[in-house]
Amino acid sequence: MNLAGVSAVAFDLDWTLCFYSVSVRDGIRRALERLGCRGDLLGDLDEAAARYEVVWAEEEAARAPAKRVRERTWVRLLEEQGADDPDLAASLAEEYAAIRMPSVCLFDGVKELLLDLKGAYRLGLLTNGQPDMQWPKIKTLGIEGLFDAIVVSGEVGIYKPDRRIFEVLLARLGMEAHRTLYVGDSQEMDVAGAKSAGMRSAWVRRNGEGDPATAPDVSIGRVDELREVLL
Repeated sequence: MNLAGVSAVAFDLDWTLCFYSVSVRDGIRRALERLGCRGDLLGDLDEAAARYEVVWAEEEAARAPAKRVRERTWVRLLEEQGADDPDLAASLAEEYAAIRMPSVCLFDGVKELLLDLKGAYRLGLLTNGQPDMQWPKIKTLGIEGLFDAIVVSGEVGIYKPDRRIFEVLLARLGMEAHRTLYVGDSQEMDVAGAKSAGMRSAWVRRNGEGDPATAPDVSIGRVDELREVLL
């Protein structure tokens, strides 16, 4: 664990710094209730939640605005249950967003860590996603002013793990790659992506063991454990 010479620390956003306190399952249940729909309109709620995440990922891969991704996800889920109703899908998508988006919150200790790191390092944020999804999260979390540079991939048209988006971040930070540590929860998107750009990497191992081929410089269970190695 050699982090000598590191002068900047950059972070992934989702599931690294923040999470939703309202689960996908709960968001679906409450959206259905608000519109007076049957609770089993999408079938079993646990299965519907798992399916929602799969369909969302497929739709998001097309790089459409978040509103469109949400609506397309609900259209498909309803169609899979034999309900072809785009208007209902649009209404459910809107209710779901209104329920779940405000529930975004930082993991324990994150804000305190960022405040302490800011006195010693340049700080960056690099997140995949569309601006109409990611910027509202950043503003809700109240962390925008803590970073020297923020890059939302959808604004640039390049997405992790492409090394070029990490290079955009480095340019905005005014930092050399080998002096910058990138912190994220995905070995593919964050660790491998950062390494391809010549950066140091820290993996937040929320899902257990990873791929030795993309071994990070630092492996931690929680973001605030960085305090022990950086401060």
